[in-house]
Amino acid sequence: CQVRVWVWKARARPPTAPSCPRPGNAMPGVHCSLALALLLHAAAAQTQMPPSGILYPPDSTGPAVVTVSQLERGMCPPALGSTAHPPVLELSIAGARTAMLAGRFTCTQLVQTYLDRIRVYDAPLGLNSVRAVDVEQALAAAATADAQLAAAIAQGNDSSLAPLFCTPMLLKDNFDVVGLATTAGSVALAENYPRTDAWVVRRLKAAGAIVFGKANMGEFALFPSFTLGSLAGFTRNPYHLHHSPAGSSGGSAAAVSANLALAALGTDTGNSVRGPASHAGVVGLRPSIGLVGRSGVVPLRLDRDAVGPLTRTVADAAALLGAMAGLDPGDEASVHELGGPAPAHAPPADYTRFLRGASLAGSRIGVLRSILDLPGTDVQIRAMFNGALYTMQAAGAMLVDNFTIANNSLGEPWSANRDGQGPALGHWNVDGEWSDLWACNSPFRSGMDGYLASRNASNVVRSLSALYAGGDYHPLSRDSILASLQAPEPDPAAFPTTAQRLAGQRCGCSYWWDDPCRTEFRKRLIESMDDADVDVLAYPTWNSPPLKIGDSFTGYYDGNNSPMISPQTGSPSISVPMGLNSEPLGGARWRHARGCPMGHDVGVFSDTLCAQLERVARRGDCTSMCMCCLTADALFGEHQHGEILSPTPSRPGCSPGTAGGHHLPGPPL
Repeated sequence: CQVRVWVWKARARPPTAPSCPRPGNAMPGVHCSLALALLLHAAAAQTQMPPSGILYPPDSTGPAVVTVSQLERGMCPPALGSTAHPPVLELSIAGARTAMLAGRFTCTQLVQTYLDRIRVYDAPLGLNSVRAVDVEQALAAAATADAQLAAAIAQGNDSSLAPLFCTPMLLKDNFDVVGLATTAGSVALAENYPRTDAWVVRRLKAAGAIVFGKANMGEFALFPSFTLGSLAGFTRNPYHLHHSPAGSSGGSAAAVSANLALAALGTDTGNSVRGPASHAGVVGLRPSIGLVGRSGVVPLRLDRDAVGPLTRTVADAAALLGAMAGLDPGDEASVHELGGPAPAHAPPADYTRFLRGASLAGSRIGVLRSILDLPGTDVQIRAMFNGALYTMQAAGAMLVDNFTIANNSLGEPWSANRDGQGPALGHWNVDGEWSDLWACNSPFRSGMDGYLASRNASNVVRSLSALYAGGDYHPLSRDSILASLQAPEPDPAAFPTTAQRLAGQRCGCSYWWDDPCRTEFRKRLIESMDDADVDVLAYPTWNSPPLKIGDSFTGYYDGNNSPMISPQTGSPSISVPMGLNSEPLGGARWRHARGCPMGHDVGVFSDTLCAQLERVARRGDCTSMCMCCLTADALFGEHQHGEILSPTPSRPGCSPGTAGGHHLPGPPL
């Protein structure tokens, strides 16, 4: 293994779960991970860190703390083509299936490669995207798959293999999976071992996927800007370890981006699939509310929660959606949306058939220009978004610029949305008054109470109030828990009471088909799209780059645009990569490489339409040869991209450093 070694000054780094502080814990009786969070909370009060900032020392880890002994022990994977470690960089579900059928590697070898990559890269480099893996179960499932593979090859019948055959997946840590605790990122649920899989997990396994571990997440799915829990701590951005991957599905997004799994699953209440997908340079799909069942998933807000995939390609997201979509009798939203007589309410069995390659001919895309023009929008994001619009236009799409929604603020100049009352923050104009559609806090309580009451283990709390009283959560989660416990239980289909209106609430507190404001929002949005004859809406997923660890946003608008439409209307949306900013990656080593990835959101009203945007992030005929940012796997001989910091020759119409294929240039892992 030929390597180039850079010597970095190792800095003290708090241990990541499941490690605990050394003997002599200053807080006897307190879980080690929570004790660490509390100590950091106290330390932050004595530093210059913003009071509302992330409670973690900003310089606690270098961009890559790797010792020579670690390199000698296993950070040099076998060369490309080795049967021991299949090449997994940029691997897709279809690509893995084709390679296994061709005999290039087995399912066991593929699963073992991801397990080895997690061991070598995740904790040693401080990425901290994976909380737990079930090695025994994963290898047993892989052995079963290999027997099926051998039979299929012998019979020449690949159709006998399931659609997601041997797709190694990580799930956000709020999905029930037998054999693994469902912690929702919290010490309070560290012993929450379910007896059955979540509904969607059963669907994935039946389709051939191998669920081999849990990804780190923001505690209770809180924190849209970062991924932090009391149990497993911070997750970092694989493109730049000093930055956040957003939240709360940051572990899922970072793991897929770093090639630690072929795909992952997350949940999206307002941002939590699409935001991390944007910051980690992968695809994040939020399906329509009710299309994918949520029973067996720790809820944040059932009136807005959606289960969605994080993948390297839109084709992979479509393949997963086909396996996941269906009627879940234990989910009221699923029953409402899919419970009618078939086939009128039955979702398609295969979403990949809606893929149209590089052509967007006949598509009409409404551009939310006013969202792009908000004050403080990063200039590089503005340029990348305009470039993505040009790419879609060149692919045959018709752009309808400056799209607006009739009789409301979405699309009006920012001057009409001043003082934090703009649509990007979830505000809606009701009878001439602004109302915050996110102001209702009771769904967190009711959803958590329902989930916790169904637990079987005697050492798991049975209600949110009991969880709050126990104190086993991160200090930053406290206010959200308390606000939900103190919120009144509303009539879901009624406008607020006089007292609630005086307190600033103008809307209801339930699903879009019950809440009068959300019903109006959806109605006017559909009418406006029909009037303009547009199929989808496009806007930046974030107007700002990923936060640096230790920083916090100031002001009332953090640049997060994902919560403004789909969570309110119940419609689907997808975030796809659109480029990299120029943030330098860790000093001289990466001085010519590009920095953190960016994405843009496409809100849609038919889940099938999102598949048409597969190549929206492409620039000309880009392939991985356009990569000018070195990955560690290139350095270690597993994937060849040429010399470090030396871009390979571009194909016509292709500029180095832009999106290659379906995915951005790989992160420095």
